[in-house]
This record gives sequence, structure tokens and C-alpha cells, in this order.
Amino acid sequence: GFDGFVDEISAFDLVLSNEEVEALYTKSATEFTKRGVMNPWWHGSYNKTGLQFFSDLVEEPNFSGYVGGQQPFVDSPSAHIHPRIFFTPDELPALRKRLRETTAGRVAMENLRGLLREQYIQFWPDFMEKNYSDFNGLDQQLIQEAFRCLVDGDRAMAVRVGRQLDMMADEMQSSLDTELPKRWAADWSMQGTTLDSTGTWQHTGQTILLRGTTVAFIYDFLYPWLSEGARVKVRKLISTAAQN
Repeated sequence: GFDGFVDEISAFDLVLSNEEVEALYTKSATEFTKRGVMNPWWHGSYNKTGLQFFSDLVEEPNFSGYVGGQQPFVDSPSAHIHPRIFFTPDELPALRKRLRETTAGRVAMENLRGLLREQYIQFWPDFMEKNYSDFNGLDQQLIQEAFRCLVDGDRAMAVRVGRQLDMMADEMQSSLDTELPKRWAADWSMQGTTLDSTGTWQHTGQTILLRGTTVAFIYDFLYPWLSEGARVKVRKLISTAAQN
């Protein structure tokens, strides 16, 4: 009963405030059908004993913060229209304008350019002559450089980073072609569970693709400057890595 629920309060230490703990002792568990300081649809820390005291919550989304109260969803751009992950080509002129003409935008871009200049001096000359296995954690800088090229319209650097992506795609594809069959053939399935050797994204696919995002973001930002051969390579690469 309720005493048992209170005894298990330690299971809730990540989600209950001091005020909520006090309410448990002085009122009742029904007070927690209206929780305003946490995501009410997340029950990650609640055990089965605790969950019986919570009524089912009906999701009531509120889109009042969006223009016209519309749901924040739009149709995806047509195939091969890029950029598309964070913004579309139609939104790019307004984004460039904000980054160039507002104080916050100018400060942000100058900070980014300064960071990239520092990274270039330290790492890039050598990196551009090596394969991606000598990456030294530059995957985030590559994404940032691709974004800067798009905003600044820097074709020269965009083409250079695009060539690097082309070479990286060759090496990554070779690694996937070698490692994926090993994982699929591994005899580590556990009978009666969902654990099997076909789920290769976490430990193989996204690892080879550098956290799973680097290739996709560079491809998205630099698409206009990539050769058609590089585009085909990257699409095949992402498709292969994302299997299962």
C-alpha cells in the first residue's frame, strides 16, 4: 500500500523534488497525477510498485508557441534537395542574413571562424594528407567547416572538404564491407531475447561513420559542391551502415 510506496522513495531520487517528497508524506500519491517539474510521460525511474499509484496521463500537445498555432511539422524536401536536416534551401537566405546582420549572429560566426582557424593551424594541413583513421577528433570541426562554407559561400574550401569526404567514404565503405559480415556471422544470439548479431548500427555502423553524424552533416551542407560520384558513394555508405 502507501507505506510501501514511501519505503521505496529512494527509487525516485532523480525525479522528485523536496516539495514532492513532503506532499507524499502529508497528502497522498494522487497529488502526483499533476507533475509540473518533469516530463509526465517519462517513467524511467519508476518501479512497478510505484507505477500503480499513477493514473494514466493523456498526452495533450500544445502548439501555441508556434506561428498560427500550427504543428511544427513540414513536408520533407524532395529527394536530392539539400540542405534539409536543420533548414532548407528556401530558408538559407534568411539564415545568412541573420548570421551576417544581427549582433548575435556576427558574434557566433566570428567565434566559429576563430575556432576553425585555430584547428586549421594545429591539425588540418597534416590531416588533409592522411586517411580518416588519423582523425584526432576532428569530426566536429569538419561539420562546422562544412556549415561555415555553406553560410559564407566558400566554394574553394567546400570543394576541398568535399574531396576529403570522398576519400573518407572509400575507407569507411571498405571498413563496413569487412566488419559487417563478421558481426552478422557472429554466433552470439541469445535464445528467447531480442539480442542478436544483426543490430550492427551502435557498435559498427555509427562508429565507422564517426559518431554516425559526421558524414551525413557534411553531405547535407556541402551537397551543391560535391561531385556526383561522391554523392553516390555517401548515399551507399549511409545506407550500408544503417542496415539493421
